[in-house]
Amino acid sequence: MIGPPEAALFATAALEALLQVTRQGGPDPSRRDPDLVRYYLSGRLRRAAMDTAALAHESTDRRSALEQVGLSLTALVEEVRRAVLARRP
Repeated sequence: MIGPPEAALFATAALEALLQVTRQGGPDPSRRDPDLVRYYLSGRLRRAAMDTAALAHESTDRRSALEQVGLSLTALVEEVRRAVLARRP
């Protein structure tokens, strides 16, 4: 992570919420710009973050599948309601 000290610290904290950090270094001065600092993070994605990412991906997949057949989620719900009501005696 390279950036102004406040922004880099904020971004590092945000990444630590997503990652199970195994190594961290910094802040060190950036070689590119003396006004910037560098943080080094290494870790694995936390389980909760993986589950959230998987759900978001699955939801996106469903939405795109509905769009391909020309239905919005609301239209799909209405179609199901009509089908259920049509089966009632």
